[in-house]
Amino acid sequence: MQRRRSEAEGLELLDLIRPHCDSVHGISLGGPETNNPPAKFARVYARARDEGYRLTAHAGEEAPATYIADDINKCKVERIDHGYTAFQGPLLVTRRVDEGIPLTMCPLSNQRLRISDDLSTYPLAHHLQAGVSVSVNSDDPSYFSGYVNENFEALVTHLGIGKAELLQLARNSFTGSFASSSQIGVGRAAVGKFEQFWNN
Repeated sequence: MQRRRSEAEGLELLDLIRPHCDSVHGISLGGPETNNPPAKFARVYARARDEGYRLTAHAGEEAPATYIADDINKCKVERIDHGYTAFQGPLLVTRRVDEGIPLTMCPLSNQRLRISDDLSTYPLAHHLQAGVSVSVNSDDPSYFSGYVNENFEALVTHLGIGKAELLQLARNSFTGSFASSSQIGVGRAAVGKFEQFWNN
């Protein structure tokens, strides 16, 4: 869904995808955040949840941490995508840790969009240290010139992310996905096997 559109259009979107619901795994919210608070789509998310979709939202790029709180409290999303401003709300960080709400972050996309001018101060490391299940993602790599590996490389270069952090980020990427529990287990086990190889 696009924030600049209306609640009615969000509800219409759910109607349009209903015949194809077996092929649609989740519902997200994207687009410009300014003057488009998440609460506008709370009823759309409620219906999507009732219809069995997984729920996430792009939040906290140009908007403050209060928008992220509204996505969690009013739209009941299971995951926050981007979340650059999430660390501005300490209580929100604690809640995400306590409730296991994953956070995906896209450093090179944030840099290209001038959300973060200096990756040496990128907040991902703070989330890791706080125990948030944060992962690294690419966000339209053909537009932002950064596939997943290049995003990892940027964090190593600018934040000094080490082996333990890289492995944790990889594990978190499976934990925070909407894959089945068995698929998540297979992915995390593969990270464990790679860790053994890396340590030898």
